[in-house]
Amino acid sequence: DLAALPMIVLVDKPGLLANRLLLFAHFIVFARQARVNFCYPAFDEYAQFFEHTRGDLLCRFPHSKKTPFAGNPGVRSVVYQAFLFLARLLLKCRKLVGFTPFLDVIEIGTTTELDLANHEFVKKAQTHSMLLLGWLFREHVHFGRYADEIRLLLTPVEPYFGTAAKVARTARQKGDVLVGIHIRRGDYRTFRQGTF
Repeated sequence: DLAALPMIVLVDKPGLLANRLLLFAHFIVFARQARVNFCYPAFDEYAQFFEHTRGDLLCRFPHSKKTPFAGNPGVRSVVYQAFLFLARLLLKCRKLVGFTPFLDVIEIGTTTELDLANHEFVKKAQTHSMLLLGWLFREHVHFGRYADEIRLLLTPVEPYFGTAAKVARTARQKGDVLVGIHIRRGDYRTFRQGTF
């Protein structure tokens, strides 16, 4: 029974919406492929904008559950902060005594990629609940296989989806090729002295 398996919890917030959607997509693939449960409390600010996550306080996959207070951003934030606090506490514990009691924590740096398809990592995830911190968790091997499911799960709710679809329909009437542009909203203005 999948519901009885350990939970893999991503407790980090690398960047804004686009980065978190990318991470969520890789973990959807990982959860399907490895047959594990995934929880993403760090998706708290954006959960309300997606059908799959807006009713689930923990943003779980594949077993999303309607939970009380899921529509309350303050409660979502407290839940996220609690998971983050626990992860940091366990990391300090590991530094002091050499291990983390009862729950594993994996933290990767900003330039280190962890291959979610790695056999050892999959085996560990299937037997141990884990808290994860980092940006470059990736599952490239099977990503294409789940593209349609990812698009379905991460489709925005109305009115956002309808508004975007209307703009795209109008643009398609004016030409054969439609090009979308992602405009940064200032987060890179100061990152690394504006290099990007």
